[in-house]
Amino acid sequence: MQAKTPWEMLTAEERSILTSKLVSVKNEKRLTKKEISKAGDKFNSLFKGLSDKEAEAGVTGFKNFIDVAGGHDNSNVWKQITQIEKFWLGKNNDVGIAFHVGNTNDFLKILPKKGFEVNAAYEKVNKHGAHINSARMITQYSSQPSFHLVQQSGYTTRWDSHFDKLSVAFTNERFQGSRSIEMAAAGTDHVIGTPMSASEVRQAIKTMGIVPPKEQ
Repeated sequence: MQAKTPWEMLTAEERSILTSKLVSVKNEKRLTKKEISKAGDKFNSLFKGLSDKEAEAGVTGFKNFIDVAGGHDNSNVWKQITQIEKFWLGKNNDVGIAFHVGNTNDFLKILPKKGFEVNAAYEKVNKHGAHINSARMITQYSSQPSFHLVQQSGYTTRWDSHFDKLSVAFTNERFQGSRSIEMAAAGTDHVIGTPMSASEVRQAIKTMGIVPPKEQ
């Protein structure tokens, strides 16, 4: 049996969600077979040269991206994304995805309304990245993975995304007064720790209730 292509490894709904972010379409609500097919070719081209295991990790990374960015609900965050440029695999098969937005200022205004902490004061002590903008998904606990969006120096519409294994933006402390300790631990882990693989992230965000039941 012939192996599935990366595009075929997505559900029909996920393919429809991604199509307008990969190719130009006339009407997002009425995608044509030609547009979906063209998007599939573009998507598969992003995986050129990868092993089956690496391709599977990449597809899982896109599933996570769709779920957390609100693709299934066509959230205001998702609406701001105009183009997916590429993805990459890091250590332990964690996945980063580069995308573009229509207007960065508009994007920055929407993110806080959708559960992201944007350009927090603690970002100034980050010596390991040339971020001009940073948005982190607020989690309930620091032990949960956080979707991190960054705009590097020199970018205008491009943003890069990945998941941090531990969250520095969280609502509940382990115990009273532990916030600074937990934030420091999360920051240190991000620099010297092993990132979560795409499949590990998927299991975590399922537990967090982010993945729609129909996609589980």
